[in-house]
Amino acid sequence: MATRDFNYKELEKKLQNHDSNKVSDLITHLKYLQTATKKDKSFTCKWFSFLDIDKVIILFNKAISQNLHIDGKHIIIENRAGQIRLSYDYIAYKNKLLTVYPSAKFDFNVVYKGDDFSIAKKDGKVYYDHKLNNPFDNKDENVTGVYCIIKIDTGDFFITLDIQEINQLRSIATSDDIWKKWFKDMCIKSAIKKIVSKHFDDIYTDINQNDNDYINLENPIDIELELKQRIEKIEDIGDLKVFYQNELPKVTNKNSFIKSLSIHKKNLITRDNVIIDEYTKLLKIKETPDSKKLIQDFSKNNYLEKQSLFEKLKSN
Repeated sequence: MATRDFNYKELEKKLQNHDSNKVSDLITHLKYLQTATKKDKSFTCKWFSFLDIDKVIILFNKAISQNLHIDGKHIIIENRAGQIRLSYDYIAYKNKLLTVYPSAKFDFNVVYKGDDFSIAKKDGKVYYDHKLNNPFDNKDENVTGVYCIIKIDTGDFFITLDIQEINQLRSIATSDDIWKKWFKDMCIKSAIKKIVSKHFDDIYTDINQNDNDYINLENPIDIELELKQRIEKIEDIGDLKVFYQNELPKVTNKNSFIKSLSIHKKNLITRDNVIIDEYTKLLKIKETPDSKKLIQDFSKNNYLEKQSLFEKLKSN
């Protein structure tokens, strides 16, 4: 298995003026991305090979500018269709508000079948009660809703989403993979995103712009989840074209189907262009005489073959 080198000493040197604990959290996260493997011993984050110091510093400074930092838990570095960027969970959204309103009180949870839940607002104050009657049977299919309450010095705010609203948000998300893996967390994140977008929009503008691939009401993809998941599994543009030809006559919402395919095609092209660019850079550094032919041959391979060739070249 190829080792993916990363110059941690150089990174520490360039970040020496920052909080050492935040730098330490960043390095711990990077080492996890570098070494994490699947059951078959292949790397979980194959894209780590494309990660360089300059890109890491840009992402680190972006989080710092938001009064947050990359802790490897609530804010992580991820690759989505060739674009390496930050990803925030619902705790990161909570922490962001606390940087502006340190005394803010947050509460949120999903409600399951059999729970007793009530909420009311009187004279600007929110009153609610949530009793978990069967706390050891909290399965995703038993979720009936989600709520979020925020209390600051100037007032109380709350939002509730029932399961129909949750499913609607999931159905129009541009990607379903995170929903499938972390349904409860995404329910809570949906509620928090909606309440802060309504009442604290100025605080979250930058985060929301970066995070809208998961829940983007401006660009809805309203097709069946099973169909969306099948599209996201396609790794080759040729296979995507075949899928389009076979499935188009069967779908009812053709516009959303075509939009979903277009987004995935764009992601695949971006992903392929990134690895071709990185491969080309390595060849130039090595000054390989027949680099032009190597690049042409490399471009003809599928993505997994490209990754394997890229890692082999980098390790040499």
